[in-house]
Amino acid sequence: MENNKFKFNKPKSTSRSAPRGAPSSAPRIAPPRVSRGMSNGPSAPFRSSSRPSPRSAPRSDSAYSSSYSDGRSSSRSSLRPAPRIAPADAPRIAPRITAKASIRVAPDSAPRITPVRIPNKASNASMKMSSKNNSSNHSDSSSNSTSWGKEADWYDDYLHDDDSYQKQIIMPNLLRIINPTPGKKILDLACGQGLFSEAILEKGANVTGVDISEELINIAKNRLKNIISKDDSFIVSPADKILSAGIKEATCDSAICVLAAQNIKEFDVAVKETSKVLKPKGKFVLVLNHPCFRIPKNSDWHFDAEGGGPEGDPSYIMTNGRKAGRYGRVIYSYMSEGEIKIDMHPGEQDRRKKSYTTSFHRSMQIYSKWLANAGFAILRIEEWVSHKKSNPGSRESADKRAKKEIPLFMCIEAVLMD
Repeated sequence: MENNKFKFNKPKSTSRSAPRGAPSSAPRIAPPRVSRGMSNGPSAPFRSSSRPSPRSAPRSDSAYSSSYSDGRSSSRSSLRPAPRIAPADAPRIAPRITAKASIRVAPDSAPRITPVRIPNKASNASMKMSSKNNSSNHSDSSSNSTSWGKEADWYDDYLHDDDSYQKQIIMPNLLRIINPTPGKKILDLACGQGLFSEAILEKGANVTGVDISEELINIAKNRLKNIISKDDSFIVSPADKILSAGIKEATCDSAICVLAAQNIKEFDVAVKETSKVLKPKGKFVLVLNHPCFRIPKNSDWHFDAEGGGPEGDPSYIMTNGRKAGRYGRVIYSYMSEGEIKIDMHPGEQDRRKKSYTTSFHRSMQIYSKWLANAGFAILRIEEWVSHKKSNPGSRESADKRAKKEIPLFMCIEAVLMD
């Protein structure tokens, strides 16, 4: 009876702990397969599995005891493998989650979505131009993203502003340099709607205007019909094909290209074509958005609230006992040539009214090399600043200073050598 009672009160062996003298029939627990990155540290909680492994399962007690040991020796750990790892809050028998593939399909009545056809980059800016113009010259215009034909009316209205840069800065300086007088013939390359051609005609000189946009050429003809003579002409042609458009060699005294070189892809060819239609010693005057400071999407204004440099620096101004802030120009890229897509109406929210053109950034040395390769020598370079008034406010003095220090335009005057 005593022996039976002793056997009845003897604690049963569990999977969590077993006495040192466990019988050989006790089930063995297989060690879990744990990757190196799954260890939760020496004090991480473990939950053992109640599912026994076969008797023939291999034992790797030493490996698992060394992997999860917290530094304390235990004879129990030397005999038993580490328990299977499971999250502390997971149930004993967690359901297996099987990923299901979605079988949802659109009903037959759903509208079919037609993929958008993206137009060719070269025709983006003029893809909505009228198809009634079927001349070969105009076909070049409609397939060229540099054409401003679609913006002809808007651009014409813009240039009617008497306070524009074109009228207040460029016009007087340009007339001073080219000095149009009666008897001279001047090529207006990329003439647009004829703003500068008109000023030249009013001085008594003759004009040959060339532009890729037929819309702009038509505006020029209509605006200037009362002052155009038989010796004046306006031609629809790309700037790099003026010879094939009918302009004869060595017939022009001067040539101008105002704010258009950055919109002409093959401008190096256009420079060579221009050199051929000029007489010996003929002048070529380029006016550019300053290539050092006005680089589309790679330059910006920066306001320095801490103020200017040391005393004597042009930006050093004291206001109420403190240095006034200053504006500077930040340049992110200059030497690399670039082709940039320009939004003509960035504030327009209606995408149907959006239009784009393409601008080409080149460094100053690129223009100088192209001129030299075409036989030109640069006589002078001028840089022109803004005439606009600054808005009143805390940054008015900084804005005035920036307008005087950072030019908007660069003018290159070159002469054709023998």
